[in-house]
Amino acid sequence: MAQTRIVKLLLPYLFLVSVLFFSYHYFLKDFYWNNVKQTLKIDSSLSNQAVKLQKHAPQNNIQALEIEIKGTSKENITVLFGTSKQHIIWQISLKKGEIDFSNSIDWSSDSCFITIQTRDAKSSNLTLDYQFIGKN
Repeated sequence: MAQTRIVKLLLPYLFLVSVLFFSYHYFLKDFYWNNVKQTLKIDSSLSNQAVKLQKHAPQNNIQALEIEIKGTSKENITVLFGTSKQHIIWQISLKKGEIDFSNSIDWSSDSCFITIQTRDAKSSNLTLDYQFIGKN
């Protein structure tokens, strides 16, 4: 009788552990290990120049690009995104002052070119955090 009670108690826990293991292995592992944030400090050397953002090497099947821009600026800023330096497909306009912007866009390319347009690059103190979302 004590053995059946132990089996009845352990069976749901073993089932839960096995479901969690398979869920992690087949569904969640790709999102946790392959989607790491990268940081780019926006200073005077990057102003009005195209910078290439690149995915991590183990990532495959890129589906989205998440960006987060934080900092302060004394003037309005325009941020341009594209698949190449000449092909701009997305534009962000940010007002001067305290900036806290984040967005996720559908993206299928392994890289992205970004251009930050300002009049005076020394008047802004910004950080760009980005990550390509992919699934292996």
